[in-house]
Amino acid sequence: MSVIQPHLDFLMSHLLSAVFVAFLIEGAGVPFPSRIILILAATALTDAWELARLVLVTAAGALIGDHVPYLGGKLAGPRLLTLYCRMTLGSERCVERTVAYFKRFGTAAIVLSRFS
Repeated sequence: MSVIQPHLDFLMSHLLSAVFVAFLIEGAGVPFPSRIILILAATALTDAWELARLVLVTAAGALIGDHVPYLGGKLAGPRLLTLYCRMTLGSERCVERTVAYFKRFGTAAIVLSRFS
């Protein structure tokens, strides 16, 4: 018995949960191979109802994951921005320039950032 087999058995028994978590993580902005997990999950399905559930779970995970960064920005925006500028070794004016950018472009900056 291989070392990987128990993990694969666990994932197969919790397939929809694994897909949900994978798309939640990727939707939150963390690079994650959720599309590969989705393809592998689809190959394990046996009927159309399971496919429908897989589509719903995938959409829910991606939708909720997309809202995580917005919630983080709303609850701890200035602290997260300061941390980001410090971690990326940005200049001392990093926070000021970012705030000025969002004041200038507002909602359009947030909407268009989803496509970058």
